[in-house]
Amino acid sequence: MRAPLPLLLLLVACPSAAPPPDAGSTGGSGPIAGAADAGVCGFACRGGQLCAAIGVCVACLSDADCAGSPSTPHCETRAGADLLFGSCVECVDGAQCGGGRSCSPSDDDCVPTCTASSCPASQRCDPGSGACVDCLGDPDCGGARCNPVTHGCVECLQPSDCPVSQPGCYQGGCGQCAIASDCPGSEACVEGACACGPNAACPAVTPTCFADGGVCGCTAGGCAGAGEVCDPDQGPAGACVLACGAPDGGCPGPLRCDAASGLCVECLTGADCADPTAPVCVAGACAQCAVDADCGDAGAPRCSSGHLCVQCSSPSQCPADQVGCNAASGSCGSCAENSDCPAGLGCAVSALCAPFCGTAAAVNGGCADCRTAADCPDAGCDVDSGVCG
Repeated sequence: MRAPLPLLLLLVACPSAAPPPDAGSTGGSGPIAGAADAGVCGFACRGGQLCAAIGVCVACLSDADCAGSPSTPHCETRAGADLLFGSCVECVDGAQCGGGRSCSPSDDDCVPTCTASSCPASQRCDPGSGACVDCLGDPDCGGARCNPVTHGCVECLQPSDCPVSQPGCYQGGCGQCAIASDCPGSEACVEGACACGPNAACPAVTPTCFADGGVCGCTAGGCAGAGEVCDPDQGPAGACVLACGAPDGGCPGPLRCDAASGLCVECLTGADCADPTAPVCVAGACAQCAVDADCGDAGAPRCSSGHLCVQCSSPSQCPADQVGCNAASGSCGSCAENSDCPAGLGCAVSALCAPFCGTAAAVNGGCADCRTAADCPDAGCDVDSGVCG
């Protein structure tokens, strides 16, 4: 958790650099572009705001700054107050409310003092503040964290609560920052986002700083931990993970261990790919085919124009007892158009290849002339008989 802030925040002189778009927001600001880690604002605060020691512009630094707000006479200066920090509020302590009333830590309003039975089913009665709150501890937050100041459920209380893909914890949210202590390891806060400098600024799990994006990640062979490899799919620039083949390694669920890379992958061969629309294993992932060689299944050895492994892609690839290759399904033994049949045959109404009507080989009821008008350039097609005319 970040170091507690002093209760007495110093008013500091703010440079006159142009403020970012959110510098004039009221009641505790969001991530501030240009905020200096030395504890001063990197721009001039505007709209009557003051520069707090954490490098953000706020509405107040003490109760004296709230003298013009009779209904909100107190200044919220508690570390961890999140969005309320630096705002003029009704109360920050129950002693500032009348008899039978307490100060709600979630919104700094005076509310009736709670009892075990007076709070909504989704809330708890906080014995410390005397107000109904969302949580008293992490177990009340279903996997999230309970802010001990506001007693609200948040994504994070400290940078280590956030995933590698969202570095930084600010005002209870991952992936953002105001100062360096909001970021993991020795990363700096640059324009509201955690960014690395030299490699030394990166934690061991992401030991390499990619200067072009200001993010920590890893490279092949760049992980120092025993049995660790770089997984390029972890986080924005990769992260070091324990090799799946290591003594304590392994792969969750249906994933396979690729011994060569040490990474868990979707597939090792096409046999691991159950989805017929992605039957080929390419670089550990199930994908569509590009050429016939990508299709290893003896029952579907051809790659269709739709990049699926099929039984056939032309009539010549079908055996004599399964005449015709249906282009729509990629299967032998049926047809949808005359072009699905070998030379000299057409597609009859029965969806089977047959001799053309009027030829010596034609059999009554089983001949093929046309299936659509497109097969009869000079006349219509009688679809019942499959005859042009």
